[in-house]
Amino acid sequence: DPRWRAIHEDGSPFPGETHPAMVTLQTGKSVSNVVMGVHKPDGDLTWILVNSEPIISREDGESVSAVVASFTDITDLKRMSEALKQSEIRFRTISELITNYAYGFLVLPDDELKYEWVVGAFEGITGYTAQQLNTQGGWLNMIYHDDLPIALERLKRLMNGQETIDEFRVIDINGNIRWIRDYAKPIWDEQENRVVFIYGAAQDITAHKQAQLQQLELATERERINILADFITATSHELRTPLSVINTSLYLLMRLEDQDKRKEKAKQITDQVIYLNRVITQLHEVVRLDRINELELDPISLSTFVPTFVEEYRYKHPEVIID
Repeated sequence: DPRWRAIHEDGSPFPGETHPAMVTLQTGKSVSNVVMGVHKPDGDLTWILVNSEPIISREDGESVSAVVASFTDITDLKRMSEALKQSEIRFRTISELITNYAYGFLVLPDDELKYEWVVGAFEGITGYTAQQLNTQGGWLNMIYHDDLPIALERLKRLMNGQETIDEFRVIDINGNIRWIRDYAKPIWDEQENRVVFIYGAAQDITAHKQAQLQQLELATERERINILADFITATSHELRTPLSVINTSLYLLMRLEDQDKRKEKAKQITDQVIYLNRVITQLHEVVRLDRINELELDPISLSTFVPTFVEEYRYKHPEVIID
């Protein structure tokens, strides 16, 4: 009956001429503990353990006159063995991962994910149980909205049979943001030609991310201090130059008798005072800018900027003649 089909443990066909009884009949030797799978007409697969013994002819004491075969149903034992094998695969996979918690997703034929199990600190980190996630729309609803594209791309790779390692944020049951580093490994079923299960493990890296942020803030503050130090150095030079001009002009002013020359030195002093006033105003502007979060850029006219620049340069370097 073609509806009955025998297979080996690896799923390959088990031809009739290689069945234990036929081998014993042909060789006259006993065959023991042969595992055979039998596909029955109703579609069920039954696993049996087959033993066969020869019956030697009384006439010549050598030829095989018959064969006695025994069949033991080991279907339940086989299922238990397969379950143990899958369990070993599961925990071997998990043992390869450093984790705060591990999980298993069953992938349904419509690609819907269903939490099968979760172990470790998942509930302590997120506040959710696996059952709550299943009833509240699944794990995607826990993803921080800005990181949803990362999660969707990750899911796409998993469904294509690719292992993934990703970092993203989740929202715990109290509304707090937590950073997760998630490792996932899909299990591909050749018969169904799709991913049927996803094993994963995750780490809570919130503290690590916060430390990184603090380091960035510290580096930014150090850079700000360095810029401020450079600014103070440059500003001190800006202040010393006009003060030196003023001091020299005052010295000469007190010793000159020529009124025109005295007026010239007085004008130099006035110009340098004006320049100092501008520097002080700019210092106030810098202090004000330090309190502004965003800056707005406005276009300027070069015809306005260049004369102002030339005038300031003239104040800083009165000895230079600019035509």
